[in-house]
Amino acid sequence: MLQYCLKTVRGLHPIFSIQRFSSALFVTKDRETVYSVLIPYLDCDQRFKNLGELKKNVHLRELNVNVEDLKDLWEFYKEWAVAKQVLERKRLEVVKDIKKAELIDDCVLKEKEMKRLMLQGKLLKEEFKNVAKTCNEIEDVVINPILNLPNDLHPNTPLNDVVIKNFSEENNLENKDHLTVGKDLNYVYYQNSVTYFLQNDAALFELAVGSFFKNKFISNNFSLFCNTDFAKSVLMEGVTLSPVNPSTSLLLKESEDNFMRKLHLTGGASLFPFCAFHAKQTVISENLPLKYITVGRNYNPNRKNKFLEGLYSVWQSTSAEIFIALDSNDTNMNLEFEKTLNILYQLYIDLGLKFRIVNQCAKLLHPWESFRSSIQIYSFTNEVFVEVGHLTIINDFISKRLRMCYCDEKQDKFLKVISGTVVNIPVLLALCLERSKTKLLFPKVINEFKL
Repeated sequence: MLQYCLKTVRGLHPIFSIQRFSSALFVTKDRETVYSVLIPYLDCDQRFKNLGELKKNVHLRELNVNVEDLKDLWEFYKEWAVAKQVLERKRLEVVKDIKKAELIDDCVLKEKEMKRLMLQGKLLKEEFKNVAKTCNEIEDVVINPILNLPNDLHPNTPLNDVVIKNFSEENNLENKDHLTVGKDLNYVYYQNSVTYFLQNDAALFELAVGSFFKNKFISNNFSLFCNTDFAKSVLMEGVTLSPVNPSTSLLLKESEDNFMRKLHLTGGASLFPFCAFHAKQTVISENLPLKYITVGRNYNPNRKNKFLEGLYSVWQSTSAEIFIALDSNDTNMNLEFEKTLNILYQLYIDLGLKFRIVNQCAKLLHPWESFRSSIQIYSFTNEVFVEVGHLTIINDFISKRLRMCYCDEKQDKFLKVISGTVVNIPVLLALCLERSKTKLLFPKVINEFKL
């Protein structure tokens, strides 16, 4: 019976034909030797409530997922979960009946009743054991694909990219390849997207840009944060990234064999360490919003760009990353997003480079993103706008998965999150090198922070 059920489940959807891995985020009860770091909040019924919207979401993101099959699998799992609960109640009722039978005065009747109840209890225990095992097996192949469903789209996410802000008041006469300039002026040693380093004024540029953005955000009530460079597999899954996919993260091979304790090199200037700080924690509502900024390394093996090479595609970059945690009010979240985006708009105007801000369509969003505004500076050499930063609405998607909460009137609620990379410094450096002649172009506002 067990094998038939599992065969039925795996045959309902092509996702179950691929090799699966044991999840670090959702640990089934049958894995007794594995410690569950946290239990994600499962809002499956809510997600499948409006099936049409979910199907539209998946379609707009161009994902190969059959939502109707996943819903059927969820209903199938719930039937077994209900059967398990019914058996558990019957077992408890038998325990109560046994206690009552022990009080019967008639010895013959007592013995007869006790034998009947003990046999009934034994049969129920065996049946419960089999159903629980089947339920755990089904759970293992049903819940994880559901957890991989993307975030709900924000109502303002456009069908096609929309340019919302433009700045073109730049008088540029240079049009050069940034790697050629970097090599000729002894600013950049570049071997490939993994191996490169900055020299002379380029190294000072990196420090100055980081200080500029850091100081500007601190003056706008952001707190400076220092993050770890590593993240465990449970955090990767919490943000919907596969911890076993080499294209999504840099897995440390020498970390522990236990997959739950595997470490990934993500960098302090990334979303993961902020999530680690708030995972399975509850903050006081009076302290919201919490606004952090950090400047540090970011490691992303998926940054390779076949159209834009050099510093545009390096795996390791120095970046400035922000993280905002808010209460469950959608209006507050949207207002904070607009406020932060306006801060970024003004900062990039101060740089004096031709740029635009684009609200991106669903197919360009990461699975955890609900809405995304991309900050793009124009590359005269490549004749294309290049993303140098972004701001994202995540809402409570990750908070539910990682139990990131706040307490409001003695009730725990999930944090709404806004995050983003406000500047990717190697990309900005490449754009400034293109505009350089005999020495590296330092925007005036950046020059003030030059050491």
